[in-house]
Amino acid sequence: MSCAPAAAIASRLRDLTGVVYDGLDAGLKEQLFASHRQPRAKDKPVIRAGK
Repeated sequence: MSCAPAAAIASRLRDLTGVVYDGLDAGLKEQLFASHRQPRAKDKPVIRAGK
């Protein structure tokens, strides 16, 4: 079974979502796609790779 049809559908869905997203008002975008990240705790150490 080929997954090419599924990839084509996913590609079209991404394109449609992009068109709708670009047409939304900035305030509405902020409400719909609000960031849910937690702020970093002040006592949490920062791990830096490569040192």
